[in-house]
Amino acid sequence: MSAFWSFAISVAVLFSFALMVFGVRLAVKQTGKERLRGILMVVAGIVLLGNVYLYTTVPELPERPADEAVSGGPAAE
Repeated sequence: MSAFWSFAISVAVLFSFALMVFGVRLAVKQTGKERLRGILMVVAGIVLLGNVYLYTTVPELPERPADEAVSGGPAAE
């Protein structure tokens, strides 16, 4: 992973935690529409954190064998 992607993922994690913290704060202290906005902020933070988790844990695709890479399919016999 390049330095840019490492930085972007770090910023995304920090932003997701900030969304969750301030969303809980807003949901607890307010009523009505403001409470709903706080809950939505928490949900958005969880979704963003989930996206970061999926992006960082997806395994690399396996290399194709050389004979399939050249012909585009199984080796002809």
